[in-house]
Amino acid sequence: MCFSCSSASDVRSGDVKAAHVQSIFRRAATSTWVIAGLGEHGPIGLTVTSLVSVSTTPAIVSFNLPADSAALAVLREHRWAAAHLLDASQGAVAAEFRRSGSSAIDGNDDWRYDDRGLPNLNGACARLVLSIRDFFDAGESVVALADVRDGAIGSSRPLLHHRGGFIAALA
Repeated sequence: MCFSCSSASDVRSGDVKAAHVQSIFRRAATSTWVIAGLGEHGPIGLTVTSLVSVSTTPAIVSFNLPADSAALAVLREHRWAAAHLLDASQGAVAAEFRRSGSSAIDGNDDWRYDDRGLPNLNGACARLVLSIRDFFDAGESVVALADVRDGAIGSSRPLLHHRGGFIAALA
């Protein structure tokens, strides 16, 4: 499946099929994160592969969530989250939270809570505490823009997302 354009002006909004775009981005390996928050009905988390650094000074990140995500509703209301860069051994965690707004945190020994009451995943490569600035509608997704308020570094081998599955990064 391939498409080509002779110039940038050949591609107009809506001209490129979603399947083509998905096919292109499936070829890019990305980091795998679980964004976790705490709502009225308890903790909630969601696997995302779109978290990126927007700025280092000040420290700002962005990430995408499905517009119909239960996690999105919690984050919109409470505006705080913890982003966990998953370790190479945490493929099962990524799969569990791949569903939109999994509540698999409570009763799971791999999770504890920090001083803010945010979920904290044991064994993650890194963790960021985020204060969400704003949300922007973007088609079927919503982009969250967040200030990094705290961070910690754990293990050194992250879990990557590639071609629809999870793989360990090479050492």
